[in-house]
Amino acid sequence: MMIVVINIMCRLYLRFVAVTSSIIIDGVDNKINLTLNKKNFILAVWHNKLLFSAYLERDNNLFTLISHSQDGEYITKVLNKLGFQVIRGSSSKGAVRALVQMIKVIRQGNNAAITPDGPRGPIYNVQPGIVMLAQKTRCPIIPISYASKFKKRLSSWDGFEIPYPFNKIVVTYGKPLYINKDQDMESAVLSVKQALDRNRELGENILTSKE
Repeated sequence: MMIVVINIMCRLYLRFVAVTSSIIIDGVDNKINLTLNKKNFILAVWHNKLLFSAYLERDNNLFTLISHSQDGEYITKVLNKLGFQVIRGSSSKGAVRALVQMIKVIRQGNNAAITPDGPRGPIYNVQPGIVMLAQKTRCPIIPISYASKFKKRLSSWDGFEIPYPFNKIVVTYGKPLYINKDQDMESAVLSVKQALDRNRELGENILTSKE
């Protein structure tokens, strides 16, 4: 019962934030062009930017990977209500099986969303799973992030961000990043991190310029 209540409250809250806020979206054509050309992609978002990004991408039938933890159970229920398809697994449990499932669904023509520094961090550190997924499927990675003027930062490992209503929010989509199947893991991980950091900083810079 508690999970049901949390689900309803979370979606209502995010909708309230969206309808009461001024939202600027930058770079969404990076995603739209791939969709128009019927090419699959992997959305990548830092864990602390997950909440509002998930709301923006609701009902797009994206497949995502969520841990087997108790927190993961709550997140799974919320994401299911937002129209996401959830595969359970993490770096510590069920990682290989989950990765194989993700590869399979992308090859079947679906798109994915990944938090490359989740579920436990360290913050803004890319885990190898997203690189292996991109190499195996040959799909580009598209960074997504948001910057909000008014927000609550939780005392979690990543400083998870919850935007307030009546806000100014900048949403940014980065350019598609292709990982060569022969690229070594270290350089590929660095490429993904740099792409996500650039996109996050772009949103923050746009927000600052609008204040």
